[in-house]
Amino acid sequence: MVKIKKEDLETLQEEVESREILDCVDDIDRARSYLGDGENFRPPQIRTDLLKLHELAMSVINHGNTSKAQEFFDLSLDIESEISSLIEHLENVQEVLTKITNSVPDSLAD
Repeated sequence: MVKIKKEDLETLQEEVESREILDCVDDIDRARSYLGDGENFRPPQIRTDLLKLHELAMSVINHGNTSKAQEFFDLSLDIESEISSLIEHLENVQEVLTKITNSVPDSLAD
């Protein structure tokens, strides 16, 4: 078993807070609310939303039904907002993990 050197541990302690990892769990939980399966194995909400968007696109774009245009654009904006939020949460997780992986001391990298 290779131990981390004291100076490497001190560097790690300066670079990373364990609380940040717990914050990542919260970020993933937020993403799960939109990406995760629903109750009774219902598909994720994003799948349902995209299928509805496709249905509206067929009506508006393919069949020229302008009465559905507002609903089409509103749903598109809602999905875009959810995706932006998901990206933000995942970027938070990536930032913490990158901070950790960039702190791997040479003695443990072998």
